[in-house]
Amino acid sequence: MPLLTLHSWAGGNLAAEFQYALFNPVMLALYAVLPAFDDQAAAAAFLSIALSGVLTAGGLALGRALGLPVGLAHVAATAIGGNAFLHFWFAVSWFPGFAATAYLVWAMAFVAIAHRGRGTFLGCVAATFLTTTAGWPQAVVALGAFTFVWLVALQRCQGWRPALDAGSAALLGVLTGAVGIGPLVGVAEVARRSTEIGNAGLLVANLRDVLSLSSPLHFAVLPFFDHATLLQAPVFMAAWFVLPLAALIDWPRVSWKEPEVATLVGFAGLMVLATQGPSQLLWMRYPIKFLPYVQIGAVLLVLVPRGAAARCCARTAPAGGGHLPAIRRAARDRWGGIAGHGAAGLRTHYRGAGLLGQAYGQNAGTALRPDRVAAGTGHGERILPNWSSRLVAAVLL
Repeated sequence: MPLLTLHSWAGGNLAAEFQYALFNPVMLALYAVLPAFDDQAAAAAFLSIALSGVLTAGGLALGRALGLPVGLAHVAATAIGGNAFLHFWFAVSWFPGFAATAYLVWAMAFVAIAHRGRGTFLGCVAATFLTTTAGWPQAVVALGAFTFVWLVALQRCQGWRPALDAGSAALLGVLTGAVGIGPLVGVAEVARRSTEIGNAGLLVANLRDVLSLSSPLHFAVLPFFDHATLLQAPVFMAAWFVLPLAALIDWPRVSWKEPEVATLVGFAGLMVLATQGPSQLLWMRYPIKFLPYVQIGAVLLVLVPRGAAARCCARTAPAGGGHLPAIRRAARDRWGGIAGHGAAGLRTHYRGAGLLGQAYGQNAGTALRPDRVAAGTGHGERILPNWSSRLVAAVLL
């Protein structure tokens, strides 16, 4: 493919067309298949379906990298892979954002485990390179935010060496991917629209809308140039369980020293701020482009505390006898346990692994803090009350 053409508005320099992702080898491989389609709509569907697979698999990898057990990691992958904003908006309009987000979740996963060995280090370099060259600057900013917060949390938890390993892998990938950004910077004087910093409210979502993470019926009006646009799709919904779980988790009992929890809080918070403007920040416009990264962070944030608790339950579950009888007992007792407490006991925390701790093991049983488990007893304090643990496990899984 030539690097120059007379049919491009920015001086004919294809290398400077950042959103074409011409330096991304995976995208080039997908582009090579497109001539086999006679229908452009079918070709576009092929790209979307292929990258949907990359996105969903990346969501699973990210959940596992952050310590989620297999069951909850599949829940996270389903929510991330089926994100309404990505499919209703990015996949059909701002396609480079869809592609870059598919690589971004892989990059976040490898950043979280880059310090564990040579293979994960190289995987982090490759994933951050693919994200950087995918043609979406907001994804690069989101990756930078996640990496920064993760490195700070990792250094506080494990010291400088793991943090330096992960940081150097991410930096190497971004510097290698600069081959796709350099040509764009080179033609900036003729290709840019504006570089000021200001907030005219253009595609800046209301904070109330951004935080409507669990409603499939929430539609919003966005300021768009000289008029207001009513969104016809529930693009603000991350997953139905986000706000219910966020309300049920006893956050003061969550172990904030865990780097996964601290990172997701910081990352989601920074992305929420990014959605609020300014509407023009140098070359970047339209803060709503950061919305899917808020939703990815929110989905993981409400699952990670339960994942840590489930790992604790798996370690303290009694050996022998299997889980099947306990599953049957939990199925008989789950509604009775909810009805038996009453309003006065809703915030009461019970001790003991309980039926669901035995029944669901590594999925989403009882929520115990690892640092409060008495050695050899299988007892500890719950992050979720007994009734809510049963309800969430029964409905969610």
